[in-house]
Amino acid sequence: MTRFTQLLGIALISAAVSAEPQPRTLPENENERQPGTLRLSGIHEHDQVLLDGELIGDGRRLAQFGSKLLVNPGDYTVTIVSSAGDQSCEMRVAVRENRTAVASCGVAQGQEQFVD
Repeated sequence: MTRFTQLLGIALISAAVSAEPQPRTLPENENERQPGTLRLSGIHEHDQVLLDGELIGDGRRLAQFGSKLLVNPGDYTVTIVSSAGDQSCEMRVAVRENRTAVASCGVAQGQEQFVD
């Protein structure tokens, strides 16, 4: 057996082993985690929506995205301010990886609601 044949055999075995499916591992850091979905319910088209105090849009704009947002897993404060600015609804929402959490003024505060 020539040296070339030996190297070719080793290369073929290496290629076959690396082509086998590898077991899926859990993410090692925060950047590799899968997002969760935050669904907003009970907002009107002129209501302002804030996520942790930052404006993310009004009801009309969010409706274009099905009133759903992809966010990193974590705990968030969702605030919905009426178009007149005189009423607001605030609730804490826990978003989990690959799950959908619902923020709605109709859900009692402190109660987590997941739809999947």
